Amino acid sequence: ITGNTRFPSYDANIMMDFKHPMTFMERTISTLSDIAWDAMFYYYISPATESECRRRGLCPDDMPSLWEIGSNTSLVLINSIQAVDYPARPVVPAVVHCGGIHLRPAQPLSQDLEDWVQDAGDAGFIFFSLGSAVTPSSMPEEYRTILVQVFASLKQRVLWKWDKDTMDDLPPNVRLGKWLPQQDILGDPRLRLFITHGGLLSTLESMYHGVAVLGMPVFADQHSNMNMVQRNGWGKVLLWEQLSFDNLKNMINIILNDERIQQRWPSTGPSM
Repeated sequence: ITGNTRFPSYDANIMMDFKHPMTFMERTISTLSDIAWDAMFYYYISPATESECRRRGLCPDDMPSLWEIGSNTSLVLINSIQAVDYPARPVVPAVVHCGGIHLRPAQPLSQDLEDWVQDAGDAGFIFFSLGSAVTPSSMPEEYRTILVQVFASLKQRVLWKWDKDTMDDLPPNVRLGKWLPQQDILGDPRLRLFITHGGLLSTLESMYHGVAVLGMPVFADQHSNMNMVQRNGWGKVLLWEQLSFDNLKNMINIILNDERIQQRWPSTGPSM
């Protein structure tokens, strides 16, 4: 947009689960996908969007194309933190990283939630959230059953962001919540683990508040975000196709008992 050159053979397409450094085949795929994306945007997405916008009366007939508008952009704000981007991406002065502007110190939990966490005792609690872009209740029943069984077997309490009020087989140590104060929860010293889909904001918040992470990415950039977390020793990744009772239980125990992961975090927040 601003004349900033991309290097897809070095910096993988963000939608691809390629680890750095890439193999020759991965570099080739990343480069071809980047070319294909530009062509798709120019010849299909942009014209289709403009046509629909005009059809609905939302855009004037003489409005420049999206491609032209993008070419005249003077400033781009990117919701990421350059210090943790990997591999390093060269950017022109018109590109400004502003990721983390929403980060803040944790506030006290509501009294009801505070009482529940307090009753967890020394074992603490685990927070599980798939963010706002994924509907938790739409997951396959097989996955939900495994999650319930594993959570029931833990000595920690589990706070689960769920889009319904109840769950028939809900274990006594698990609490559901449709909307939860994520930053306040992540900043609570009694939190032992954050199980997340790996969205960018959740990733930044876990870094800021110093929480060990188990990433279970679903789509888009979540895979690359969680690869970054695992590469830096801040947590582990478990793919959904690998989900089983033993795999999930073992992964949780590994993170909870790995002092290197637990001790990597304390100084991260202030530096952000």
